[in-house]
Amino acid sequence: MREIKFRVWDLVNKSFSRHPTFISDEGNLYGDRDPNGVNMSGAKSIIFKSQYIFAGQYTGLKDKNGKEIYFDSDIIKIPDYIYDEKWGVGFKRHKADLIFIVEENFFGNRIKILSPANLDHVSLSVLFNHNSAYSHLNYPMKMEIIGNIHSNPELL
Repeated sequence: MREIKFRVWDLVNKSFSRHPTFISDEGNLYGDRDPNGVNMSGAKSIIFKSQYIFAGQYTGLKDKNGKEIYFDSDIIKIPDYIYDEKWGVGFKRHKADLIFIVEENFFGNRIKILSPANLDHVSLSVLFNHNSAYSHLNYPMKMEIIGNIHSNPELL
């Protein structure tokens, strides 16, 4: 079972904070720390209003450098990803850097591919499951966060 954590993008200060305790139905974040991480002696007070933040949830996965990967925010790269493209009645094999975002929605998780353009689908189990038929490719050990959609919009 993965650890439930959130991080918050402050649109005013253009920085992340990782200290919310819970999110209300109204979209307000509450915590026992102020936006700079200073403990407020156990008080549960509102730390941000929803119009100033973006919340991302931890996927439970880490990149090759040990950095936590968050849904709908982190831009991830796997160098030398091998994939097949339908080519007439057969397939053409390619090797390229795979750049993607892990998205979370009501129906489950999926990969939003940013590059290469001719790749339209990647299975989550191929990338993240050590027990899949593709585990010899060791993609989890190659994954690296190269930015996020807030600080690095040029990567989108």
